[in-house]
Amino acid sequence: MFIQTTFLLRLFNDPQSGSILFTTNGTQNSKIVFTIDPGLLDSVLVQNAAQTSLDGQYNYITLLEGKPYYTKGSEGYYYIIWINNRWNIFDFSEESDAIYYSNEDVFYPWLVSTWTSLSPQYNPPPTVTRL
Repeated sequence: MFIQTTFLLRLFNDPQSGSILFTTNGTQNSKIVFTIDPGLLDSVLVQNAAQTSLDGQYNYITLLEGKPYYTKGSEGYYYIIWINNRWNIFDFSEESDAIYYSNEDVFYPWLVSTWTSLSPQYNPPPTVTRL
């Protein structure tokens, strides 16, 4: 029997930690191979948002729906996540809906070319880049 599993490992904020491929043939013989997506553990920088509380550095947390999930600060209000088939930037202290979103199906939020605002009061949308 051959089993192959991939899971994400995060060791003490070590930037070299990444996904692990574990394979086994049902015996004690096994092989562990470390593979790291070069961008997976990178941070995201949000700048120039009309909703200025969203500006700042977002750090990688884990994968959610197969894409990276990021948060800013320790307050638990600010998130960049792929959910409901779109990228979303949330400020839960302000709105329960994403203030900015994009339907572009890209793996990282910094690859999004166009962000849309929830309402005109949140224009202009931010610039999102990789750190």
